[in-house]
Amino acid sequence: MPHEVTVIKGRRFPTCRHCKGISFELAHAAKHVGEIDHFEEAHAPVG
Repeated sequence: MPHEVTVIKGRRFPTCRHCKGISFELAHAAKHVGEIDHFEEAHAPVG
């Protein structure tokens, strides 16, 4: 039965408690907030 998981680059993929054989398909890709310029600017120290 297909279900979604959230994975983070560089971390171990979570193990499914129910699946014996698994396959992967990227459904939604996103950048880490640290890789997005306007997020870095919003949290930059003022001075």
